[in-house]
Amino acid sequence: VGFPVHHDLYNILVGGYLVWGIAAAFVRVQRNFLRADGLQRFARVALDRVRLVAKWSILGALWLVMIPALLGTLVHLTLVVPLVVPLNSSPIFSGPLIWAIGLVSLKVGRFGGVDFNGDFMPQLSEACPLLFSLTACLCVPYSVVHTVLPSSNLRQVAYRYGYPLLALLYFYLQYSAVLKSGYWKLHNTIRDDKYLVGRKLVNRMAVAKIA
Repeated sequence: VGFPVHHDLYNILVGGYLVWGIAAAFVRVQRNFLRADGLQRFARVALDRVRLVAKWSILGALWLVMIPALLGTLVHLTLVVPLVVPLNSSPIFSGPLIWAIGLVSLKVGRFGGVDFNGDFMPQLSEACPLLFSLTACLCVPYSVVHTVLPSSNLRQVAYRYGYPLLALLYFYLQYSAVLKSGYWKLHNTIRDDKYLVGRKLVNRMAVAKIA
């Protein structure tokens, strides 16, 4: 007859663990909640669990799915597509790869403070502006390129190199004050060293005459 393709031992073990888990959960519920105030306590604990699951689901959807996907798409359009994909070819977007790039760029570590009382709203208020900013960074250039520019070739060039130029402009506007401050500090240091500003001058001739 031959050996069976599937071994029943694994199914028996899984079924045994499942029955044991259901029985243990029933015994625990009966011991802790089926008393005078047991139903109210059970309802309160169940409501807290449902609230916690809802918080984790919302934060997980934001921080682990939506924001990494948008950030990975933006990084892909800004760095990978202009450097790797030829201008006469269409870029290919791989969903898992883009999500992984966004997740690595984001360095997610946002779930340590979520509890029953939770600082859920501060994390949500931190996630929503980031989500809106990433959406604007992706949608505004795309909309401008495909609605304002008349030629298809010009649209393709602008769409290919528009995101890197916008990224450079953003970093310049963000760090221009820091660069200007560092430049002036370097200029003042060179000037002070050249013209001996702030240093005590010693007349060597007078010292030699006294000696």
